Amino acid sequence: MKTTLELPDTAFRQVKALAASRGITLKQFFSEALEEKLKLYENGNSRGVPKEARRFQTAKE
Repeated sequence: MKTTLELPDTAFRQVKALAASRGITLKQFFSEALEEKLKLYENGNSRGVPKEARRFQTAKE
């Protein structure tokens, strides 16, 4: 799936530099970051997250 993100310039520069330092693409960086965040929700660290989002399961399951 493709999507468009709007990020502050400073955040984009930081993410781009971090991804480059790890030798990964921005696509890979964002995919990993989202998967990690979803795992937090699945493990009960979902303070302030709507119930609908807490029931979300990753595609790997």
